Amino acid sequence: MWWPSFISPREGQYRVAEALTVLLKSGSTILLNAPTGWGKTLVTLIALKNSNRLPVLWLVRSLSIGDRVMEDSEKLGLRTFIAAGREKTCPLYEKMREDVHDYCKLFRHRCKYFLELEHDKLPERAESWRELAELGFCSYYAQDYYISNVEIIVQNYYRKRIITKATVIDEFHNLLVPRETRVKMDDLQDAITELKRTGMETRNIEKILKADNETLPLLVEEIDKIEVYKKYILKLEEKKKTKIGKLLRLLRADAIYRENDVFIGVYASKIRLYPCTVLLSGTVPFNVKNILDIDAIIKVPVKRHKAYILEWVTSRYTEFKNHIIEYDKLLTVIKTFGKRILVFGPDRIIRIFKNKGLYEKELTSIPKEWNMLLLKARGRFSEGVDLEADIVVILGAPYLTPDIIARLVKSYKRLGYKSPEKLATDIPMLTTTLQCIGRAARTPDSNPLIILADYRFNRFQEALKDYLDLNSVESLAQLKNILRKHREHSERRNSTSTPT
Repeated sequence: MWWPSFISPREGQYRVAEALTVLLKSGSTILLNAPTGWGKTLVTLIALKNSNRLPVLWLVRSLSIGDRVMEDSEKLGLRTFIAAGREKTCPLYEKMREDVHDYCKLFRHRCKYFLELEHDKLPERAESWRELAELGFCSYYAQDYYISNVEIIVQNYYRKRIITKATVIDEFHNLLVPRETRVKMDDLQDAITELKRTGMETRNIEKILKADNETLPLLVEEIDKIEVYKKYILKLEEKKKTKIGKLLRLLRADAIYRENDVFIGVYASKIRLYPCTVLLSGTVPFNVKNILDIDAIIKVPVKRHKAYILEWVTSRYTEFKNHIIEYDKLLTVIKTFGKRILVFGPDRIIRIFKNKGLYEKELTSIPKEWNMLLLKARGRFSEGVDLEADIVVILGAPYLTPDIIARLVKSYKRLGYKSPEKLATDIPMLTTTLQCIGRAARTPDSNPLIILADYRFNRFQEALKDYLDLNSVESLAQLKNILRKHREHSERRNSTSTPT
């Protein structure tokens, strides 16, 4: 097997590349589960080259990852293009926002930017959408010119897929968590006002503005979505700014719930796995081979962190009210033992204790100095952010609400998945948990104390064993001793590592 002579493989890399090569040649779908920084990108690129599976479509959550893929590709002499969606490339995006996707699909034949696109006006070479941003015509479709001439095409998960010899889905665990769309009440009110001006009857839509989470799904089902869509198309055709698109996207969600003045639509993940696909991740907590159409799993051992399951608390809906006082005591005690404490949980829980520290909804960014952060388990800071911390607390198992789960199960059944219940409940909960812990445990020398504050984690000893060394804690007094020892150990380690 070919391996570049100027790169010395780390332990296990050559062997994994060899196994990947064999599997790719046979057209298999493979999950490569390896820790952050191990070199999944480089090994996968080498296997793709060895198996003659280029060009490849490399799917990412954030295009910033594309720069890392390009850097490794260049080492191997492979050309890369990072393709962006319309939100970064369409000149109309500032005016139309998310509606630009629908406008482009339906009316691009009228769009002056699309009509003015001429390939002979394009730069001879480009490696990224950034180099096309100021051309004055349609950069979105201009990207196709470069995509056809490279070996590695990087784009986000949700951009229209193109046909290649293979596909890589980077940070695959993101697709195991349902997507969300958020719409403020003011935007919904504006959409209703626009619909009224068109002569549409809006009484059924107006009811959702005052609905609680129990009645909201039933009210949404009564709304004539086809009529809303017709009015939306008329606005798009006129290229007018509208809030109707936001309303329509919310109504199309598989489930809807409300947090104060924000409506949240949840979409079941549509995980399409084609032959010759490599899934890359460091945190897939289940044997998904039995749930999705995966032919083989390659596991590289990760550093296991010690974690403590608290046996006397739970955020379970039917029991949570009886545990609020215990959670309050818990956070008070933890705060006395840690300098930097990350607390993740569902918003319905962390907002109750927001007086204990800095609450996510009141933050625009993470400040340099902080003692306790209370962050949403599926919020802005739960993925893709490094937050060094002494202690990480998962404040209740971060399940979706029961009514949301029930609706997602129906959607996953309709999509034909083998285990719709697991895809709607345990898999997103555990994936979210590992992502949150990962904010403070991304480097080999990081050693935060991990507290899983919900007895339900006991059910997942097998699923989490590759990542966490789980230990039960029976009382707050026992936890205090653990916290005390952790603090003493951290202080000794810091004193020995500080130069004199």
